[in-house]
Amino acid sequence: MKKSLILLLTLFVIGIMTGCGMSEEEAKEYVQASLDAAYKGEFDAFIEITDSTPEGAKAMYEENIVHTMEMAGFSEMNLSEELTEKYEQLFLELAKSADYTVGDATKGEDGNLAVEVMVRPMTIFEGIDVEVTEALLDKIAEMEEYPDDSEIIEMSFEEMYNVLTERMNNPVYGDEQVAVTINVHKNEEGMYAISEEDMLILDNALFATGQE
Repeated sequence: MKKSLILLLTLFVIGIMTGCGMSEEEAKEYVQASLDAAYKGEFDAFIEITDSTPEGAKAMYEENIVHTMEMAGFSEMNLSEELTEKYEQLFLELAKSADYTVGDATKGEDGNLAVEVMVRPMTIFEGIDVEVTEALLDKIAEMEEYPDDSEIIEMSFEEMYNVLTERMNNPVYGDEQVAVTINVHKNEEGMYAISEEDMLILDNALFATGQE
């Protein structure tokens, strides 16, 4: 369950920046704009840097959450449309609470650049399995008939939504910052982009599960 939740937060940055070269300062600005677009839904700098359109940037942002929910298996769980929409909005709001500070960039001999991002992990998922299970069992105990499998799945995700929503009202972050390196890669066409792998690593740092 935690793995699926973490995957929901992977809002991959698809935008690219073209040019014959990118300076360290430009790489820092590019990463800042990309993360702000992906997590905060703030598109102005991203649009300017990548030559995207406002409509295209917004569509990317909205489609990312739908895509990652599909990756997490929500479409296979047959949850109600209402609950699915609630999760879409919840995780968009959760992403906006991401706490990161983009640092300086360093350029390698291959022309690629590495940008250090300092992260303050949100601990919203720690201990959630236990809390959700206890709430679910209490709810089932009050029912006259034992629910079937589909009902249990729906109820489980309803309880998890309730717990996450309550935690979002007063989010808690770790005391220590974590350093994550975001690599800005240049391809053969001279276009720069951030890899999905780096974004996934960043997600895992931003939203701690409490598991090793």
